[in-house]
Amino acid sequence: MDSATVGILVGVVVLGLLVVGGAGTLVVWRRQRQAASSLPGRGVSGRQPSPALERTAPLWGSHVAIRQFGFHPEHLQCAAGTTVTWTNHDDVQHTVTFRNGMADSGLLPHGQTYQYTFRLPGTFEYYCTVHPRMVGTVVVTSA
Repeated sequence: MDSATVGILVGVVVLGLLVVGGAGTLVVWRRQRQAASSLPGRGVSGRQPSPALERTAPLWGSHVAIRQFGFHPEHLQCAAGTTVTWTNHDDVQHTVTFRNGMADSGLLPHGQTYQYTFRLPGTFEYYCTVHPRMVGTVVVTSA
């Protein structure tokens, strides 16, 4: 073989290695990207809210978890006479304070609960005085 043929063969081999190596890198990058996007709050477009926490219609129940600087569920529905319990799962203190002034839990440390019995129907908005962006609503229906 002459030197031109050897040069062409070497070029083809190097090009082939670059293509195969680059394809392997692309596959690894795609797998990492797919794995990251399957994790909650991860992915290419950044943090995504959990679909379970995006409900707009009130959920029936009697318990609200305070976690990750939010009330979960944010909108709760119950019948008159129901006692609703809020439990603080965060490491910081929060309050359950009703906008109409009817009740205030005071500061709730981690693990502490607060209960309130809703006797009359209506829509009752509440928030955390320490973290005012934390808001919630209780919709009370007739028993």
